[in-house]
Amino acid sequence: MSNKPQIDVSQLKRQIDKGKSLNEVVMSLGKSKSTILKIANENGLKFDKKSPWANL
Repeated sequence: MSNKPQIDVSQLKRQIDKGKSLNEVVMSLGKSKSTILKIANENGLKFDKKSPWANL
């Protein structure tokens, strides 16, 4: 058994397609930023959006 975090790639892709930022995805999935970024990079996904909260 591996202790690798189980993240559903389709769920991650769906959230990125909705325009969610990395921070929003991290909060919703409950994983670290590095884990989410690693999974996204392995599957060719990119975070292009920024949270509207970043401008406050």
